[in-house]
Amino acid sequence: MGFTCGRFPSSRSVSRPLTDKIRTRRQSGGILTAADLVARLSRVYAAVGGVFVADLSLFEPKVVESESGTYIVQDFSGGLNQAQLENLLLQVIHAIANLRDNVAKWADQRGVEFDPKAFVHASGELALVHDLSNGDKHGHPLKTSWTGHSPTVVEVSRSLRLTTGDTGEVAIATFGAGIPQLSGSGRAEVVVSGRVVDTETGVEIGDAAAICDAALAHWESQLTDLGLL
Repeated sequence: MGFTCGRFPSSRSVSRPLTDKIRTRRQSGGILTAADLVARLSRVYAAVGGVFVADLSLFEPKVVESESGTYIVQDFSGGLNQAQLENLLLQVIHAIANLRDNVAKWADQRGVEFDPKAFVHASGELALVHDLSNGDKHGHPLKTSWTGHSPTVVEVSRSLRLTTGDTGEVAIATFGAGIPQLSGSGRAEVVVSGRVVDTETGVEIGDAAAICDAALAHWESQLTDLGLL
């Protein structure tokens, strides 16, 4: 099964508060409101903000002086250990996966047409996110799978990624004693990611951060169609 991964966003942000973009009429009696979904989506974006970091000023290098010379050590971990990096990525995976039940409940309470199973199957990346979330919660092998795989994320790390859009764009990062400098028309982000592999076959499926990005873009399109964005 092949998956087409989306772009890496320079940042996941909204030009104005989400509450200004939606219908926020509150209802009583246990009804899930649009404002409830906004709060959940805001938590998704907050989690994504820890995985895709565009502010390179947060990652100043360490200058080491010794008798043999001066050395510059550039570390993009931000002081986080392995478990903390993995937790950042898993927070995004679970937050995206948890949207399905909430949006389905909101739609059902209003008689709005929304097939959550068909919606997940329409995006290979979103289906992978659900399998990754279920695998982390329940372990492997998965009893049921959205993708036919039993995927997990391995070799999680945090690194600088340079991306370009149109043909002819260039992105160049220069390292020195200060903050890394970006030149050209491309983008630079410090990204937490890892390889997504099938735990049973060892087949490599894709890049975790790119998969999450594409899955979230699929949700954004659907939420716009539902009038929630």
